[in-house]
Amino acid sequence: MIRRLLFGLGILLGIVAPQASPDLAARVYRLGEDVYVNAEIEGAFSAAALELAAAGSEVAFEVEARIEGRDAVAVARRSLRYAPASGEWLVGQDDGVKRIVGREAALVLAGRVWALRVGELSAFEGGGAILVKARPGILDEKGGWHSAGILWAYTEPSRRFPFSGPVEIPR
Repeated sequence: MIRRLLFGLGILLGIVAPQASPDLAARVYRLGEDVYVNAEIEGAFSAAALELAAAGSEVAFEVEARIEGRDAVAVARRSLRYAPASGEWLVGQDDGVKRIVGREAALVLAGRVWALRVGELSAFEGGGAILVKARPGILDEKGGWHSAGILWAYTEPSRRFPFSGPVEIPR
């Protein structure tokens, strides 16, 4: 909590610079009767976010994908923090934590979401669209999400993928 407050003050005073909006690249595809999204966020962890991670905070982002007009939302979370005792970067993923020695490799792994299941192919009978967006945050010790829009200059990059029917969704 105090770390977050000090970081916010640092940005307001101009000591720490927030990152401009990172780039969100996404690919929608189908596999069998299911529709998935792969997403990559270039620049998800700015210099300020890396400072926080190196100091022990767990910086993160969420990718949210939904079929337009439906309530169901698929969410994937990626996080990054540094463990000075082991000299490793800890990349939090949906299936657990990966320990990476090199910072650059950790950034590549942490910036990607693969095979996020959005829904069934049958949902696109008659057309539809998939909305994909990302937002930054900080995780507390219990894994609780705290929005950190300041890390991305209060932007949430997004993409919309319209389809006229299920046959338009690539394999």
